[in-house]
Amino acid sequence: VKSLIEAQGGRIHVKSKPSVGTTFNIYLTYQYTEEHVNDALDLEHYAIVNPGTVWIIDDDKLILDLCGFIFGKNNIPHKSFNQVTDILKEDVAPDLKYVLIDMRMPEMTGIELCHLLKKKLPANVRFYAITAQVLPEEREMVLSDGFDGLIMKPFQAVDLLSILPTYLELLNFGFHYLLAIRIFRLLRVFRIFKMVRFSREAQKLMLALNASRHKMGVFLVAVITIMVILGTIMYVIEGGENGFTSIPQSIYWAIVTVTTVGFGDIVPQTIAGKFLSSIAMILGYAIIAVPTGIISIELARNKSEDKICEVCKHDNPDDAHYCNQCGLKF
Repeated sequence: VKSLIEAQGGRIHVKSKPSVGTTFNIYLTYQYTEEHVNDALDLEHYAIVNPGTVWIIDDDKLILDLCGFIFGKNNIPHKSFNQVTDILKEDVAPDLKYVLIDMRMPEMTGIELCHLLKKKLPANVRFYAITAQVLPEEREMVLSDGFDGLIMKPFQAVDLLSILPTYLELLNFGFHYLLAIRIFRLLRVFRIFKMVRFSREAQKLMLALNASRHKMGVFLVAVITIMVILGTIMYVIEGGENGFTSIPQSIYWAIVTVTTVGFGDIVPQTIAGKFLSSIAMILGYAIIAVPTGIISIELARNKSEDKICEVCKHDNPDDAHYCNQCGLKF
């Protein structure tokens, strides 16, 4: 209890009197909100696809009613049990997929009931333990004793429905397009590129890329021009009856062929088309080699501008006055 209260930012005050007893005062802080706070998952824009039947067993009727309300609202077939004997006598439903078991049953523990049901139910049925606060070692023990996961009390609809692997989002562009903004959080990953400034070799690579940007730009324009020409010629040769229904579609084929990816979704059927495909594939190897040569030349040029120590042969920056390795003055 103490850990649960402290996890919520609360505190416990204990006051005892001889021959009277002990009083526990629990203080929890809360804050009013002026507007409704949505869950992390908006259930109105989600749907369950073929979830299968769910069994729930718990001696607490409130938990059974809550699970029944959540599953019923989302059209998930389910059945609730209040006693161990009832679930053991129940006939197995052909589409049974999940069993939710309370860990504190009066007749036996949830682990014992899980072992009994595993002998009775098909092997593809997944078991989840319904429990309150558990320690990390207790969690590992529960998972190692046959359970596939835990559902922590108190839980919300999102927590309960998240156990279903067929829980799919139905995009509602009137509201959910705003959630796409969250993708920008991934930009934080690119902070790692700040480390380039601390790596001399990475700086050389960046300098080589920057020095070759004009050549690479001209090369890219040439490649795009070649793709357009190849796609247009192939469209004229093959036509729509062989899958080349438009010039953009044919340009897509040219890009896939020249880059040697070759998905195979569009294939030329005529002899002239196959001949042009062969030329495009051979041309692809040359196109791949060109940018490599451009960048390699710039890297070699940067290498020649560095100062090499005559004593220790260490490679130093071109503006260095002393060797970074042995201290020799240039």
